[in-house]
Order: sequence, then C-alpha cells, then structure tokens
Amino acid sequence: IGVTVPGDNSLDIYTNDIGVVVITNDAGELEGFNVMVGGGMGRLHNKETTFARAADHMGFVPKDDIWEVMKAILAAQRDHGNRDVRANARMKYLVHTLGIEKFTKLVESYCGVEIQPWRAMADWKYNDWMGWWEQGDGKLFYGQHIDNGR
Repeated sequence: IGVTVPGDNSLDIYTNDIGVVVITNDAGELEGFNVMVGGGMGRLHNKETTFARAADHMGFVPKDDIWEVMKAILAAQRDHGNRDVRANARMKYLVHTLGIEKFTKLVESYCGVEIQPWRAMADWKYNDWMGWWEQGDGKLFYGQHIDNGR
C-alpha cells in the first residue's frame, strides 16, 4: 500500500497494489482518501500472462470508512485472486480481469460502503526529496540517498 498527498508522486503511486491519496479540505482537515488499485510493474520473462500495469482509480472514500474499505479490498483479493498460478497472484491481475467497475462493486459488497467518485486534486509532480527542504513548520529536513542492495 502506497500513501501520498495530492501532487506528490515521488513514490510512484500507480505501481502499488493499493494506492491511497490523502484528501483534505481548505482548512487542512482530513476528509478522506482517493483510492487506486491494481498497479504493479513486475512481470516474468517470456510469460505473456504476466505484465506491468498502472493502477486504476477506484474512487473517494470518506475518512470514517477507509479501514473497512481497505479490509474489503484485501478480502476481495483473498477470495477472488488467482491462487493456482503464483505468477498471477497479484491484485493487478484480478483488477485487470474484472475491470475496475466490477472490482469496485465487489469491494462495496464486502464492506457495505459505496465508493464515491474520484476527487479532483493537484497535478502530480515528482520530487526526489534529496537535499534540504522546508517541512511546513519553519524547520527544514534533509533527504539523503543511501546506497543499498547487492
């Protein structure tokens, strides 16, 4: 699950199984979340049944309903995802097979919450957050790249 705020796509939100964008009102108070599902960039070489896929916009979920909707998304994947072929066990294949409308209806049937239309938000931009940045309270934070891996 990837979580971000409107305008900040530094985590590449569309590559996650579930993406959540925090939505606030003009006073900065939490209203809810735009939710996207079915992303993933992994695939297997020479396996046409595996593919990269960007997530689809599922819709807006009010703050009081987000946990029930998250549990329903996971339950839908648990109960309807492909468990016979491990390479196709990701949520992206279930969303691709059902389509976003049917997947959304399936999630709604699990949680009893009607998913609202996607809320308009600021255009996405990419920041790598390296170096010094204002953090909004008069203080600064520093982003440092750390090499890791093999």
